[in-house]
Amino acid sequence: MAMESAKEFAKNFYEDDELIKKLYEMGVLKPAGSYDKNAPEGEQQRKTVEAAQKLGYNFTEEEYLKANKEYGESVGIFKKILKIRHVGKVVKKAAKANKK
Repeated sequence: MAMESAKEFAKNFYEDDELIKKLYEMGVLKPAGSYDKNAPEGEQQRKTVEAAQKLGYNFTEEEYLKANKEYGESVGIFKKILKIRHVGKVVKKAAKANKK
């Protein structure tokens, strides 16, 4: 059951604009639509899992990493890159709206 929750979150992380905006508002994603590149190793996964749990998902960091990897393999690298760019666009829009 937890693995199913992780798989759902991994898919929604790239495709659900409302979830992407919530993660930005919770400080998980930066205005550029990416993680904090200066964070210590494992810190971003922990923050992502904690945010997901606050939003009602139920899984561990290991399950999240596995589900995220499976999602990437299922859509292919090029499609995943496009989805990552989509996340960036949604976050930039949210950041712009928050500045107003």
